Amino acid sequence: MKNNHILKFRKIDKFLIDSLVHSHIYFAPPDKLNDPFDCRIDIEKSLTKAISQSSDLGIKILGLFKHKEIQELINQAQKEIIMYGIFSGSHSPALNSSLMWSHYADSHRGVCLIYAIPTEPEEFYKPNQILGIQNVKYGINILTE
Repeated sequence: MKNNHILKFRKIDKFLIDSLVHSHIYFAPPDKLNDPFDCRIDIEKSLTKAISQSSDLGIKILGLFKHKEIQELINQAQKEIIMYGIFSGSHSPALNSSLMWSHYADSHRGVCLIYAIPTEPEEFYKPNQILGIQNVKYGINILTE
């Protein structure tokens, strides 16, 4: 299997059948992911941390974000973040992973769908649909830790 494939382990249920029949993929909102720490972006907390770690000039510049007009923009951005969906998948080594089969494919009773990712960006990235693909890198959250 090439690197331009994404695996999705699923249990067999009406949602799987519906996605196959209608050729669609579900992008879960961040608050529906099974890991409560995935995709939790707190702009206010990140800004506060940046200010606390900045030099005097940095504090002055970042302090501008505390003004009412900028604060309203931050609040609006925070509200919009939750409107984006996430499609979680795996790479080919996971195909033989007992953990993936047991956790995401209904204790080995489900299926593993293989999605081919187009190699040309214009075939894949469509305005207001898909923003990009990123590998997960686990570690401390540098924005808030």
